[in-house]
Parts: sequence; C-alpha cells; structure tokens
Amino acid sequence: MATQVKAKPLGALNQQRTETKLIMQILQTISKIRIDSLGPGMTAYTNAVNWLNENASFDVYAYAGVLGYPRGTVATWIRIEDYGLFVEEHASLQADDRYLAVASSVGSYFVENPNDTLWDISHVAGELEPSNVIAQISVQALPRQLGKAKLWAIKMADSMNRRDGTITVVATTDWGTPNTIRWFCHYESLDSLEACEDNLVGSDHLFTLNGSEELVNSSTIQSELTRRII
Repeated sequence: MATQVKAKPLGALNQQRTETKLIMQILQTISKIRIDSLGPGMTAYTNAVNWLNENASFDVYAYAGVLGYPRGTVATWIRIEDYGLFVEEHASLQADDRYLAVASSVGSYFVENPNDTLWDISHVAGELEPSNVIAQISVQALPRQLGKAKLWAIKMADSMNRRDGTITVVATTDWGTPNTIRWFCHYESLDSLEACEDNLVGSDHLFTLNGSEELVNSSTIQSELTRRII
C-alpha cells in the first residue's frame, strides 16, 4: 500500500447540480504497466501520483485493476470543477522539469500512452467520499434515447443505494465511445461488495433493470473492479 498524501472528501456531489448544468466532472486516466516490470513500475507510478498530490492544486486518487482490466492496469481519479483551469495548470506542470522527470520515470514502464476520459457527473446516490473499492459498469445508450437512458441510469443508482446503501455515481461521456453511461459503485472493501451483490435481486431493482431494452445497447456492457492504492 502506497503512502496516502491527500484524501479530501468529495462531498455530496448531488447537491451541486443545477437545472441546466452539473459543475462536477471526473477525469479518469487509465494506464497499463508492463507485466515484466510490475514491481518497479508500480513504485514509480505511486511516486508520480504522490508527487502530484504534493505539488498540484488538485487531488489525485489512484486505483489498481482487480477484475475486468488487463493485468497491470492502474487508474487515477481527479475531481474537476473547471476543466479549462485544470488544462492550464497541467500545461504549466509540463513546463516544470521536476514534473517531466517524474513523468519520464514512470512512463518508461507503461505498455502504451495513458488514456484520458472526462466524465460528466449526472447524479450521485449517497454521500460520496473516496472509497477503497470501485466497481464500474458501463453501457452505450442509443443516440436518440440518451436523455431517457440517463434517467433510467439514475433510477438504477437510486435503487442500489436504497436497497443496500451502495454509493453510486452516474456519469456520461462523449469522448472515446460516444453516449457512454457509467456507474461508479463505491465500497469500503471487497467483502462489502459481495454482500451488496446479494441484494440486487429485489423486485423493484429487477423491474428497473428490465426497462432498459429500448434505451441502451446491451451488447456494449462492460464491467471492471478496482481497489484504491492512494
């Protein structure tokens, strides 16, 4: 387990919505460490994340893939309230020799360049703080049904939160694969995740699930499991 530098609560994000625009976004960056260098690669990765937490204004939370991702996958979560300001700060970091040295030290262990996805948060079911385990489920909405699909996704999140207290973020993105909806389900441990899975068979939850046939392309469903390392 890497040393945790900063871990500010993200707060009740569902209180930050307005009728026209949601303030909050999440930048998720996926990287893959070479399988023959997992040890030193993970050390360099956590050192890089800790350096950012010590020198940047934003907080970085790091996770390692458990299931659904190729071995060696790591991911960062950055809460963003103004993407333009974030890009400006990131550009200034790229002009900092210290940052470039840290990036170079970890980049040599990657299989390929990291992949960024900017998620717009539509809803949060529960009080959100950085958790130890995140289960991610994503699906692509049918383009003409995106609005209704978002409402359906929110009902699904509320159903999970109501039944077992699962804190669930509903987010969408048009970057990479357009019209993608993702649930980020937060748990304290793998044991708590397994306990919650047993509760997802209630009639109300199954009824909500069955309402998705005309809203999303079920063949695009993907799921991943990650655990927090910073």
